Order: sequence, then C-alpha cells, then structure tokens
Amino acid sequence: QGRDWWQRTVTDDLGSRYNWAFVRELIRDLRKAREGGDLMGTVKSLRQCTRKNVGGVMSNELFAFTNSGEPKFVVTEFVAEVCESLRWITDQCADVGVGGAEARGGGEGSE
Repeated sequence: QGRDWWQRTVTDDLGSRYNWAFVRELIRDLRKAREGGDLMGTVKSLRQCTRKNVGGVMSNELFAFTNSGEPKFVVTEFVAEVCESLRWITDQCADVGVGGAEARGGGEGSE
C-alpha cells in the first residue's frame, strides 16, 4: 500500500520541493477564522491561497504519483478548506444582502 503511505506523508523524497508547513498553516488559519466567525480574517487568509501554485499544491507530481489522479491528503484537505471557507463567506454575505440583486441594481423596479 505504497500509494496510501505516499498520500499520508509529507516527508518523502518530494517533500522538500513543497512548503507543507505553509499549506498546513493556511488550513489552520482558514479554519480558525471561519469557525470563529471572523469574516475579514477568512478573506485575508483566502487571499494567501490565491497565489499561483501556493505551497506547490498544483504540481503535476502530486497528482501523477498514484496513477489515479489523487494528490497527497494535505492537498485534499487544503482544497476542501478553501471551498468550505468560500461557501461560508458567500453565506455570510447573502445573510446581510451583500452582492445581491439590490446591490447590483437588479432589485425590484429596476427594469
């Protein structure tokens, strides 16, 4: 079960090519801000995640090793937390009417 070991570990031969500590820090920061209800903190953390290939998580090597297209678990966790944080921000903005039809001038009577 070499594939499972490879997906779990970040200390393998490829590990030095990626910034796993930074990726894990981003996961922690996103989760802490989101779970704490800190909208601006979540946005600030997400801005860090929009860098091209942040921490190396989009490297082809990370998806090709298992021959199944499955990356390391830390990459899966990172992407899942980014998605969850984006959903949470969207929900928070919807709750207060930010970015809705009214904000865009598309509310009732705008035809």
